[in-house]
Amino acid sequence: MLATHGISLGGDHIDQILFKELLFPIFGKGERWRRAGEDREIETAFPFEEYEDLLLNWR
Repeated sequence: MLATHGISLGGDHIDQILFKELLFPIFGKGERWRRAGEDREIETAFPFEEYEDLLLNWR
């Protein structure tokens, strides 16, 4: 079916929006990551961007 007006929202696109808005914060997006270094504790942002595309396009 061909849409004639409105926004294109459905299928994979709506799934990706739901993942980004609802699940990614639970999975660690925007979190700080602490780990022990050799001489001190290291705190950095969790490298969520490395996994974001893989989670959105998993098939």
